[in-house]
Amino acid sequence: MSINTAQIKNISELHFSGCRSLPASSYGSLLYLFSGNISLSAPQSSLQINAKGGALFSPHTATYTLETSHNGATALMLSLDPTCLENLLTCSKDILPFRIMNQPELFTVTCHSLSEAEKEHRILSSHGYLCLLLDVLQSELQRSQSEAEPYRQAIDYIAANLHLPPTVCNVAKHISLSNAQLYRIFMLHAGCSPKQYINDQRITKACRLICSSSMPINLIGYAIGFKYESYFYRWFKNQIGITPSEYRMLTCTRQLP
Repeated sequence: MSINTAQIKNISELHFSGCRSLPASSYGSLLYLFSGNISLSAPQSSLQINAKGGALFSPHTATYTLETSHNGATALMLSLDPTCLENLLTCSKDILPFRIMNQPELFTVTCHSLSEAEKEHRILSSHGYLCLLLDVLQSELQRSQSEAEPYRQAIDYIAANLHLPPTVCNVAKHISLSNAQLYRIFMLHAGCSPKQYINDQRITKACRLICSSSMPINLIGYAIGFKYESYFYRWFKNQIGITPSEYRMLTCTRQLP
């Protein structure tokens, strides 16, 4: 049974203590690396957990989440791409290629691709490597929480101004960030660039209006920032594969007022 992480998605602190190296014993693809105490502190609640943890390897993604077994034991599960492990061991703490995405169901840490060039490997013990990993996870989690408010302001601004449409520069200016800072926040929270997010919101609104209203196609184009119907047709077909009229006719039940 998994803990409902939505209850603790506003975690502001994540402390690890008592970490120690365990014999690397395989259980399927599960490799146990540590055991220790975990303290979770949220704005309105705190949770003390005696936990054990492991690393579950999967391609290009590292994740951690909390799980509770039928007997009440709680575990912190870590996963990491095995192809990144050896390269990660050669990195200093400052350049570990992690970014963390705060999602309702779990926190995901993505390992970015590293250079294929040969490196002089610096081997760390399981304990030493794990300490570096957890230190980065803690700092990245705290940073992601501090950036949640500007992200919310950005997506609210985009939703309210799709008719303009909003640009990356306008969004960044509205929340007093640089384009680079805005890009980093969207990659952190949305998993895509601000430009891609705006595009996705425009096509989502267009499809919703086509399906759920009798609004003329040209007015739907205006609603998401297209002054000319021909541009909207061309853009929509490039995104969806069919024209707005074909989309309305073939895939939607038109709801007349």
